[in-house]
Amino acid sequence: MSETLVEFPFEPKTVSGNVVNYQELDIRVDGPSTVSATAIKRGNEHFISFVTTVTGDYKISLKHNGESLIRTPVTVTVKLQQDDDGSASRDIEEISAEESTKKHPVRFQVDAKDKQGNPIHGHEFVAEIAGPEAIHGIEINAEAGKLLISFETNVTSGEFVVGIKYKGEHIFRSPYTVTLTKSNESDKKDEIAQLDPEDDYRTIQFQVEGKLNDGTPVHASNLSVSVDHGPDVTWDPKVLQEASQLLITFKTRTLGNYTVSVINQDGTHIAGSPFNLQM
Repeated sequence: MSETLVEFPFEPKTVSGNVVNYQELDIRVDGPSTVSATAIKRGNEHFISFVTTVTGDYKISLKHNGESLIRTPVTVTVKLQQDDDGSASRDIEEISAEESTKKHPVRFQVDAKDKQGNPIHGHEFVAEIAGPEAIHGIEINAEAGKLLISFETNVTSGEFVVGIKYKGEHIFRSPYTVTLTKSNESDKKDEIAQLDPEDDYRTIQFQVEGKLNDGTPVHASNLSVSVDHGPDVTWDPKVLQEASQLLITFKTRTLGNYTVSVINQDGTHIAGSPFNLQM
């Protein structure tokens, strides 16, 4: 019987999101015959390669330091196929579409509010997700002031950063950190998605003099404040009056360098604005 070369593509990433060295994998192939499998790299793609002379199903398990790679184990089916004239046959390999690691749904709910905490009544929401696996087909369902975010993943533990935007602007408290936790319940259908606590943020505040560049006093009620630049999303910017001083506040999850503008109702900056904060 002729030999059949089987090459199965894989991604060198564990279920927890760690990218690993393909040369350090623990490779196990179970099937109707004993084969010697190796991991190879061709260009930017990785393959598990082995040669067999026996048809049947071969289960490929890939691990790194005891942790399975994403979308593994998988099954490769080696079949016997006749030529068109029916007079001869040859061995070919067929990669089965079904994987033993199934995708599972992840769902979480957030408030449909803008950065200032005002309700959003539209439906023009866009989701962006970064994490241990590329996610496609993200669904956003708006109902009764809430957004239900749902997607499917092979990952059973790890963190995804989910940004939700409305008309190009992040909504209230976006981006969200979603932590997946692996359940021990065998009948579990949905992955538990835990959001960062709502109070997991810092309130940044600083005081400035309440006057314009020409020295004219100005009151907080005539001013607006915006955070123009920074390392993270901010929300709830405010300017409050404290005697002759102004108290500027906003909320964020990340310390760093922020640029804050305080502008009078006629469109002019107050004295010292924009302010550069280093935290």
